[in-house]
Amino acid sequence: MTCPPRDAMELDAHPDVAVVSTPIENCLHVLCPNLQFEPFQDVRVRQPIAWAIPYEAIMQNAAYGRGVPCGAVTTAPRMISRGPNRSP
Repeated sequence: MTCPPRDAMELDAHPDVAVVSTPIENCLHVLCPNLQFEPFQDVRVRQPIAWAIPYEAIMQNAAYGRGVPCGAVTTAPRMISRGPNRSP
């Protein structure tokens, strides 16, 4: 049964219900600054932004405590698919 994180949190609070879940490996939410835009080309700009993001608070609030951080995600621009016969 698929259950949204908020519903899972509410069900888990019920003493007669046990919620069992596993991480979904294909569900990613990422922050992707445009590296072609001047300020983001400089790592000294990107690092403080990365350090300032409250990752744990995001996981607790957006995923209702059921999210699992996966670490850094990188994708080469040429690897992004936009459908058959279409270039990125």
